[in-house]
Amino acid sequence: VSFTAPPATHGRLVMRVMAGWKGWADFEPVLRTGEQEATVIIFFDDLNEVNSISPTAGSTPGGATVKLTGKGFRLPGTSNEVTLYHRTGDKKGQMAGICNVTMGTLD
Repeated sequence: VSFTAPPATHGRLVMRVMAGWKGWADFEPVLRTGEQEATVIIFFDDLNEVNSISPTAGSTPGGATVKLTGKGFRLPGTSNEVTLYHRTGDKKGQMAGICNVTMGTLD
């Protein structure tokens, strides 16, 4: 799926991916590793895996198109939800923005 990043404050943000009706997606590269919680906060569900996120950084005004690849997503792509949360600072854990999922395809 692809989404447009919303405007956000400066700093690192956590991305949580809701794959259709199946639940929160796992981010496979950090699954069950020491970096898991320090890298991305995800609620685990055996049905979903995110294999890649590109790009992994953007600007504070938002507008970047971010592509997620993996399995367990629902079509059409707009049935999935992507939400960003503040990772550090005074707003840690608070929602930074809900992303506009623009498309989803099967490969």
